Amino acid sequence: MPVPAALRFLFPKFRGDPILLQFALRVLEHHPVSVTFFYVPQVVQALRSDELGYAERFIFETCASSLLSLSFV
Repeated sequence: MPVPAALRFLFPKFRGDPILLQFALRVLEHHPVSVTFFYVPQVVQALRSDELGYAERFIFETCASSLLSLSFV
């Protein structure tokens, strides 16, 4: 599944359904960080409705494993 399609499940119209959030974030985790890095703003917007912390965990894990994050330090 392409990244933009998975990001749709993070939108508020899905009301933070835990199953859909887990699915969307697993799809994002299977893509290289160099691809998902450009979609971080959309994932950050998902923090508004992510009561279970899935988006937060994804952001932290992506930053920790990304070579791109080292260039910002």
